[in-house]
Amino acid sequence: MIEKRRTGQARPVTYPLAPALREAVKEYMADWPAVDILLMGRNSVEPEAGISIILTSNDKTTLEFEEKLREVVKKARGGDPTIQVFVVYSAKESLPGR
Repeated sequence: MIEKRRTGQARPVTYPLAPALREAVKEYMADWPAVDILLMGRNSVEPEAGISIILTSNDKTTLEFEEKLREVVKKARGGDPTIQVFVVYSAKESLPGR
């Protein structure tokens, strides 16, 4: 028991978003076929971090894309949560003869 108190409770890094919020993000992302969702969730370690969304794309996204995504999340969730959007860009390698 003493060891468990020292190390703390095991918790997931993220908790799932509410179903309505997940659907709102998926609906918005349907208009962006070059961008895929890797992860979306509520941060369990630092509550002030709020909602994190990690995306992947072969092409650069625009600032307007990210701002509109934040608006979609705020509208679906309500309030003024902190929303972090991270886009991981693909580093494709072009091989000769392909």
